[in-house]
Amino acid sequence: MAIVNGYTTLVEARERMSISDSGDDNLLETVITAASRWIDDHTGRRFYSGTGTRYYTASSPYGLTVDEFTSITTLKTDTTGDRIFEVTWATTDYYLLPYNAVADARPYDRIEVDQVSGTKRFPVGVPGGIQLVGAFGYGASGAPPLVKEACLRLVERFYSLRTAPLGVTGTAELGTLRIVADRDVQDWLSVYVKRRRFA
Repeated sequence: MAIVNGYTTLVEARERMSISDSGDDNLLETVITAASRWIDDHTGRRFYSGTGTRYYTASSPYGLTVDEFTSITTLKTDTTGDRIFEVTWATTDYYLLPYNAVADARPYDRIEVDQVSGTKRFPVGVPGGIQLVGAFGYGASGAPPLVKEACLRLVERFYSLRTAPLGVTGTAELGTLRIVADRDVQDWLSVYVKRRRFA
């Protein structure tokens, strides 16, 4: 299989494990994808960007917290609950927060109404009353270096399990050893763990 939204590459994985041939490429591609999705599940966020349409319900007319995104194509609202998004917002109607997201290489995750010059408000209580089309994910430039390193470490561990039934391995010199859970990887990723998720 091909790597799907992986946080490291086949070349990087081969280099890390000193693999000089392509005999295990299919397995490595599967492992890289699995490790990347493990990181997504563990952190509650994804570190690749993908375009799509998402819907939100506002609890305030002035601000809305959403899934992480890197850009907005369109923002529309349904003010009557008929599932017709008749109001299209201009970019001058709102602000993207945090303000310094681009400078800090982080995603946006909140939209606030321009209450000074804007004329629009979010429809409070209308189920799925905000339609957002854009690029969702942590960043358009790929995974941060720490996430890439965590992915490589997981790939090493997952790949080693092919010769370790039930996670147990050993040598004549050392005896039986059990492959340790990914505590170091979890520590590295702790700064990226996002507790709140969206329906």
